[in-house]
Amino acid sequence: MLVAKRVKSLAFLSVIMSLAFLISCEDQGVLKADKNFSRSSLQTVFSDTFSIVTSTTLFDSIPTSNANTLLIGDFADPLLGRITASTYFQVGPTTAFLPAADATYDSIGLVLSYNDYWYGDTTRAVDLKVFELSQPPRPRQTVPYRGEDRVSLFTVPSGFYNTSQSQFINSVIASKTIRFTPLRDSIYIPLPSSFGKRWFDIAKADTTQFFKDGNLFVTEFFKGLRIEGSSASGASVAGFRAGRCKIRLFYKTLIRDVPEQVRFDFRIVNAALQFNNLTADRNGTPISTLARRRTIPSMQTNGQTFMQSGIGVGTKIEFPSVKKFFRDNKIILIDAILEIYPVQNTYLGNFPPPRTLALFKTDHSNVPYEPVPPSDRGGNILTSNVALDKEYGQETKYTFVLTNYLSTELLNNNEFITPVMVSAIAPGINTELNRVVIGSRNHPVSKSKLKIFYSYVPN
Repeated sequence: MLVAKRVKSLAFLSVIMSLAFLISCEDQGVLKADKNFSRSSLQTVFSDTFSIVTSTTLFDSIPTSNANTLLIGDFADPLLGRITASTYFQVGPTTAFLPAADATYDSIGLVLSYNDYWYGDTTRAVDLKVFELSQPPRPRQTVPYRGEDRVSLFTVPSGFYNTSQSQFINSVIASKTIRFTPLRDSIYIPLPSSFGKRWFDIAKADTTQFFKDGNLFVTEFFKGLRIEGSSASGASVAGFRAGRCKIRLFYKTLIRDVPEQVRFDFRIVNAALQFNNLTADRNGTPISTLARRRTIPSMQTNGQTFMQSGIGVGTKIEFPSVKKFFRDNKIILIDAILEIYPVQNTYLGNFPPPRTLALFKTDHSNVPYEPVPPSDRGGNILTSNVALDKEYGQETKYTFVLTNYLSTELLNNNEFITPVMVSAIAPGINTELNRVVIGSRNHPVSKSKLKIFYSYVPN
């Protein structure tokens, strides 16, 4: 309530300051004012009944490469379906690995270092499986769009996306069943001795140059790894720091005539070729028919829409009545605030909402093609951090000041206000799977709304 009162106070102050500015500077605001404005007393009105139309959309796939993050696992979301994450990367020697002639092999394993991110239920076990790639990963080149379709702002000229895959040998190198513990250091997955000893013997023989040249290693000898995680009923996805993940080989060598154990790390190389494949099985969910660049109106999904990082699900918001209202009346826009309310009881426990959301311009293409500029002219995109009502849960929301955006839109010749897309931003949109369920204007409890302060001259 304190936050709500503070917002109302700031809005009221904004109205007073704006009116003072209008009177002192004779600024006509959005509309061209005539002499009646200067001769009559302005009346200021607040309204939160403006219609906003919301829908869920699936825009173009999201880049997941070169983000220093490995995502592995799966979880079952009751509203968005089964989400699965697998990761692809290459490892190689960053310095020459040339064991001494008297060195002896010990063991080998895969080290995955947590990055403190997880989503879902970490009390459930996940089956990890490790595969060897049969071909080096090849980035996807952007294909030019035809017609008037927009290109998503998140599209990159060359890279890997949540939909990307790379060929792998369909036989498991190693597996391990664990419960993710993201606040600890790392996971160690033992690899077969035959696997490690082969590497060790080739390195000792020093006839191939594979273990001297990292590029030769990944192109000719070992193409890379794919790691997937699955569970019986959907558990969780965990994040790992790419810069600290490696294959670690232990061996013994003589140091001052005493055999001592040492190790050599094959670290992730070619960071631009490391990526995550993120998929969603939406069968049986409210958005089971969701297709790329298509929308599902909130009236078909129980008065709510959805946004999910990593997958490319966003909420489209349209303002069908705003332009006509201002065009048909002698009105000056004072302030505009968009409040987006997550639906109560959908963001607790295992499914926390994204910390930050942003607004992007969109159109019939249903992709975010341009950032909505911030009202304070700082930065380059309009964002909002979630305000959590931890006591009652009724005032949890994201708040966007749309005054400058609507002012600009009201001055152009378009028939309607350009719609906006609610989405996460980098790095979260590329490295996380957090989702939020957004209440529509007609939701019975969690109503998102557009609040507008405006002034007019009574007849």
